[in-house]
Amino acid sequence: GNRDAKRFGIAELIGAGLQVEAWDLSHFFLPATNGLGIETPSWVDLSVCSNIAHFRNLCRTLTSEDVVIFPGGVHPMQVLRGRKILRLLSTTPARLTSISTAQVPTPIYPGKIRSWSGTRFARAFLLLTDPWRWKTIPRRLISTMSAQTFAIQRRLRLGGSIRPLDHIWAGTMVSEKVPFLIGPSTTVTYIHTLDYDLVLALRATTDRKRESAPRPVFIDSMNALHPDNLVHGTQIVMSIETYSDLVCRALDEIEKRLGTEVVIAVHPRANLGVMEPWYGGRTLIYGQITELVAGATVVIVAEGSTAIGLAALFRRPLTLLASRRSDSYIQGMNRAYAQ
Repeated sequence: GNRDAKRFGIAELIGAGLQVEAWDLSHFFLPATNGLGIETPSWVDLSVCSNIAHFRNLCRTLTSEDVVIFPGGVHPMQVLRGRKILRLLSTTPARLTSISTAQVPTPIYPGKIRSWSGTRFARAFLLLTDPWRWKTIPRRLISTMSAQTFAIQRRLRLGGSIRPLDHIWAGTMVSEKVPFLIGPSTTVTYIHTLDYDLVLALRATTDRKRESAPRPVFIDSMNALHPDNLVHGTQIVMSIETYSDLVCRALDEIEKRLGTEVVIAVHPRANLGVMEPWYGGRTLIYGQITELVAGATVVIVAEGSTAIGLAALFRRPLTLLASRRSDSYIQGMNRAYAQ
């Protein structure tokens, strides 16, 4: 879509005189995206692959002068699903590269925290005293089975027919890439993301904006309504109703203490009108997260977001909302951001 075209710098590549093609593999790699109605800019040379055979034919057109850049499919949990794609690309003479559009910290789970709340006894106690936590057991079992399946596939030399990447553009580290995709000849360039470009453009006006409209800003994550939940088949741990109740009660308390309304910076993937019912009549602003963070007196986040990097770059105070009812991954992310 338009957001990805901007994040991956397609216009800049074209402006530099390069011939750029975009191959859309979502129809067979992530078929759930078909119903999202994502609009692609008309100026992008787009090829939509309806099946693996179509993708194979596109691979046959690649030469040693071509560079393939793929942002997905190389995370440990994606390789099993995308192995056919990686194998076909490995048979081509093209240079294989990957790009990380954002970087998040490694989640910190209770077992990594040296306190009573992180002990096995504490986790067992919480499980027994909070029946809601029983709902998370099937998801945890599935995650464990997925990890075991991945380990077995590695033993079967999954990477034998997949050659290492020639180059990686990464935010701060390459730990999210599968180890066998990083070889002795793989080179790495550390880059900043689109968010940082937006920060550079705004820094000249940041002080003026903060003085003219000081206000607390909450970064919306869409929670259960995030389209990626549908795309990846994510099990919803917290309903949007529960999320709304927990967040709104926290924002009520913050507004009472600060004496001013919290403004909601809506997630860029949200369509107009989708999130209005869930924030208690507060002001929702679309498409201006960077500007809102730049002018904020405090930034509030309920679920770990790369937008936290904006708060750090603009040196804005950050408040993280925590709940034991959140998904364990979300809790781990918030602990990591709080370090």
